[in-house]
Amino acid sequence: MNINEPISNPKLVSAIEGLSNNNATQQKFFEELAQAKLLCPADIQLQNSTRDGKEIVVGEGSSISVKHIEDTEGNKFLMAFTDWKELYKWNSSKEQQTVIFGYKDFQSIMKEARDVYSGIVINPFGANIVITLPMLDGLENDCIIKKEEQVLIGIPAEYPTELINNLCIYFDKEKSVDKAFLLWMVRGEEGSYLLILDSKEDPNILYPRIGNFCSRFLKDKMLDIVSANSDFGKNVIKEHKSFYERD
Repeated sequence: MNINEPISNPKLVSAIEGLSNNNATQQKFFEELAQAKLLCPADIQLQNSTRDGKEIVVGEGSSISVKHIEDTEGNKFLMAFTDWKELYKWNSSKEQQTVIFGYKDFQSIMKEARDVYSGIVINPFGANIVITLPMLDGLENDCIIKKEEQVLIGIPAEYPTELINNLCIYFDKEKSVDKAFLLWMVRGEEGSYLLILDSKEDPNILYPRIGNFCSRFLKDKMLDIVSANSDFGKNVIKEHKSFYERD
C-alpha cells in the first residue's frame, strides 16, 4: 500500500458524470468500475511489515479496519473514492490512512460480512453512487448485456413466492414502482433473476435500495435489475405479465 500513490480514475469519473437511465451509459460505468482502483479509508496497524520500493508489504499480525458510513436507516456502506480530491471532501487530513481496492476487494469484504454491510458508496460527498453486493457479483459474472449476446428469458422453474410477496408489500409501502416483472435470465452457464421495473425514480438511487431489500430472499441466487423503459426491458416485457401494478 502507498498512501502517496496518485490515484485517479478519469474514465470512471466521466462515466459517473454521464450516468443516467440509459443502457449504454450504465454499461460504460460498470465496465470502468470493473477496472478501477479506488481509495478506501482505513485504520491500519502494521506488524512485521517490510518496504519494497514504494510499496509496503503487510506482515503477519497486522490489522486493517476499513471505514464506513451509515444512512438514516442505520445501513452501513463501505466508502470508495475515485481520487484524493473526493476523499478530502470526507476527511481533509493528510494523515488519513487508506488502502487501494478494486471491486473484488470490496466484494470479498461484503461476502464475509454480509450481515454488516449493505454495499459500497462511491464518492459519498460527491456523486454518491451506491453499489450493492448483488451488483458487484454481477460484475464478476459480466452482467452487462452486450450487443448480439444470446440471452434466454423465461419464468423461474422454482417460482420465488416469498420474494414476490415481500416485493409487493415493499412496493405498496414505498410507492416508487408503478409496475414490476420477475423472470429468469440465462447467459451462457449463468442464471439469475431478472427484475424489470417501471418507475420514474432515479435508478441509481432506486436499484441499490431494492437490491439490498431483495438480498435476504434470494437464497444465494443472483439478481439483475433493469428498467422497463430500456430497449432490453421493452422487448422482454412484451411477452410477459407483471407480478405487480400500483393502483
